[in-house]
Amino acid sequence: MRTSLRYFVFLLTVILLPTLTGCGGSVQSEGSVALLDDAGTPHSFAGATATLFRLNSAVVTPGQIPTPIGTGTVEDDGTSVTVKARKSAIRNARLYLVEIRCPANVPDDACVVNTPLHAVLSGAQFRAGNWQATVLTETAYQNATYAVAVSYAATEIRQALDNAAAALLAAPAPGTAADYTDLLAWNPADTTAVKRPGQLADFVAALVAGISHNTAQVEAQQLTNLLVGALALDSYVQDVALAGERAYLVGSTNDLPGVLHVVDISDPSHPLLTATLGDLGKAAALQLAGDYAYVVDGGNYWNDYTATLRIISLANPDQPVPVASFTTAGRATDVAIAGDYAFISQRGVYTGNPGFAGLQIVNISDPQAPALVGSLAIASGLVHLAVSGNRVYATGDGGLYAIDISNPAAPTLAGSLAFDNALNAIAVVGQYAYTEGAGVLRIIDIDNPSLPVVGSLAGTGGDDINLVGNRLYIGSDVIDISTPFAPQRIGRLAAGAYSRFVLPNGLAYAAAVTHLNIYDTNAVDRPPLLAGSAAVNLEALTGLPGNTVAADGFAFAPNITSGIEVFDLGDPLAPHFVGTDRNSTYIGELTLDGPYAYGGDVESGSLRVIDISNPATLDYGYPVLGSVQFSDSEHFVPNSIVVVGQYAYVAYNETVEDPDTGEYISTGGMYVVDIQTPSDPQIVAHYIASTAATAMALSGDFAYLMVGNDSLDVIDISNPQAPSVVTSTLLPGPIYFLAVSDDVLYAPAGSQGLHIVSVTNPAAPTLLATLDTPGNARGLEVSEDVAYLSDGSYGVQVVGVGNPAAPVLIGAANTMGSTDGVFLYDEYLYANTSYGFEILRKIPVITPTP
Repeated sequence: MRTSLRYFVFLLTVILLPTLTGCGGSVQSEGSVALLDDAGTPHSFAGATATLFRLNSAVVTPGQIPTPIGTGTVEDDGTSVTVKARKSAIRNARLYLVEIRCPANVPDDACVVNTPLHAVLSGAQFRAGNWQATVLTETAYQNATYAVAVSYAATEIRQALDNAAAALLAAPAPGTAADYTDLLAWNPADTTAVKRPGQLADFVAALVAGISHNTAQVEAQQLTNLLVGALALDSYVQDVALAGERAYLVGSTNDLPGVLHVVDISDPSHPLLTATLGDLGKAAALQLAGDYAYVVDGGNYWNDYTATLRIISLANPDQPVPVASFTTAGRATDVAIAGDYAFISQRGVYTGNPGFAGLQIVNISDPQAPALVGSLAIASGLVHLAVSGNRVYATGDGGLYAIDISNPAAPTLAGSLAFDNALNAIAVVGQYAYTEGAGVLRIIDIDNPSLPVVGSLAGTGGDDINLVGNRLYIGSDVIDISTPFAPQRIGRLAAGAYSRFVLPNGLAYAAAVTHLNIYDTNAVDRPPLLAGSAAVNLEALTGLPGNTVAADGFAFAPNITSGIEVFDLGDPLAPHFVGTDRNSTYIGELTLDGPYAYGGDVESGSLRVIDISNPATLDYGYPVLGSVQFSDSEHFVPNSIVVVGQYAYVAYNETVEDPDTGEYISTGGMYVVDIQTPSDPQIVAHYIASTAATAMALSGDFAYLMVGNDSLDVIDISNPQAPSVVTSTLLPGPIYFLAVSDDVLYAPAGSQGLHIVSVTNPAAPTLLATLDTPGNARGLEVSEDVAYLSDGSYGVQVVGVGNPAAPVLIGAANTMGSTDGVFLYDEYLYANTSYGFEILRKIPVITPTP
């Protein structure tokens, strides 16, 4: 018995030990290294070593110290590389770095890699083999501007370099002495041309020079832009459907009749409007079947008891022709087509809920003669539909409804699932229904009679759900549903919540307000800028979220109606709501300095000094140590507070009555307050501007004050008790935020974008550049040659400012809510949005080196 037990233990050890220790065998990958001399003759790399590193982050930083996990050699033929690593160490989705390096004791003529060559590849590419280390991959590695290109496939890297070269040749960077000889000689079609060592330094130098030129930089960074093409339309669009090389969009504007737009999408980068059909009422939803489009007219929300199903022939896609219509019994919200039937969802009208609410079924076997065959009344009304087999699944104010349509003339309610909030979008695939309502995606098992919710995800929003494989698209979110019990947000296509249609080729066609936008969905697989999000106390962020400030592990968000909201950032990716400082109501502007917060009170026209030395303890409110009043007017607004040393500088605007005319006029300026004694702050100076002061930044002996909509006042504060204006310069606004870094002033200017001003000579500020942004630029943070700009509904725009005279839009984070402000903390960027804190990774800056 003892022998048998020993044998059993030994057998278990043999079977389980490899699994438990993670050894599990090895994976061998074969690649190659190629380098040609100027005559095109391949060099030999015999004797070179290969090392495999697991990268520490989603981006590659030359000079980082990653973790070696495998080794290999270049074979005797001088080009073939074999690298081995443990199977358990290779994960398909991770990035790895292969470094080819000559040993120190090998003569140069025997091994020519005097400096290492690198290839960046995914685990899947490593397993597949056939990778290469060339001057091309080294160029991408060394010149991956702001760490963008290195995580892409070799073909995409080559395309990025092609784009950069084309842009540089078309419009060389002005004022540079870059030698483009090698770039001119480079033929992108000749893949061996960029393997020659003589080209590497000049080619990289040309690309680096191009960083200073907007056009070149934007072209080089096209891989970060998911927008493929766009088309502006003359009406709002509510729905989109595709057939062949045409996209069909319906919608209406205010009280104007609805329209059907036909768009040629044979070239997605240049969609073309080919036809418009009008007089479609309140066109709200669209379905295509055969040669016909089925459009429902939603009717008037307030008092129209009926609506219309319109049937339009698309026999000639560019000449849509109405052929029939069917008047519904209530306000139509959606239409679904299955076989010979059109299913129309309807909800009651606002006033008294008159009219029919529920489902109507219309026979469309003859599209020119639609006829009602059945209906099912549902008092709470229906919103959107999805047909699967013999059932219609419908969302509505009452939740989810499963309707049996096996007999279209007598539909019956097969089941329902109630929720506290109304459901909106719906899609059904296989055994699951995917629904959205009140900002929550719910996945429901429709094969189970009780219709249980098996998975959910908060923070979603949108009127349409589309599924392709294991991806779900709703609003702007891309969600992995491979595990229905744990859906995961993996990226976003754009700002806003749109109806969209996704094709298997990876393009999403979005009805984006008054545009058709076409996005590349494949890029979502790449490492996103968005690190996480936290729906923390949404009410706290509805006051002045753009002014949240953070220090020592806590964030403080002033809210004029409730007080300062406090968040614990101990876990940067999971902010925790601490509480509300209710002593600090009416604080509209806030800054931190040591154990104190300095808040501008918009009700009393004063500056408060608040003790935040123990931010985690907040039973009711923090002690107010002292205050100083600037005005007894109810129209005094502090717009910016900066603390330097023993002084607080407060920029303000105030509306006062002109004693001569009785009209109200805007005044403003800057107060200087001595805060050396926190319990007794004292006004020591007052600078009066020509009109309202909206923003302020300080640097050295100067304050920069934005006055009105177009004037920047430079004020000498070398003697804080006697500020004096040095100069005023034109700076088109309106501007409500200023930041200064390294003698450069950054001014977000709303719809005008971002102004960048040199203040190297404060007496003569010089506008270096203005970069237009797609949204409404409001606030920003600058760190390591990157400006993170809050851009309203377009999320956060990431701007390269290594050369302030040529700012470059290098990427964007399309946040879930409209972004009003940003702040940096612990290597993360926090965007204050209508959704809550959305947390983004800072972009590590790479200085390309030839």
